[in-house]
Amino acid sequence: MCFLMNIEEVFITDVCDECTICLEICPVNAIISGSPYMIGCECILCGKCINVCPSCAIEYY
Repeated sequence: MCFLMNIEEVFITDVCDECTICLEICPVNAIISGSPYMIGCECILCGKCINVCPSCAIEYY
């Protein structure tokens, strides 16, 4: 299901403005709200959160 090949981890940077768009789009509810937002171990690396983030705060390696 992962379209992001060879990705080891997805993380949210401090650029996040807590808009909640990523929370709404995540199919497995892997994003944990709070300050800072975090991505939990449930993440399936689908990349949906990366594509919708208006502040480009979600990165991967």
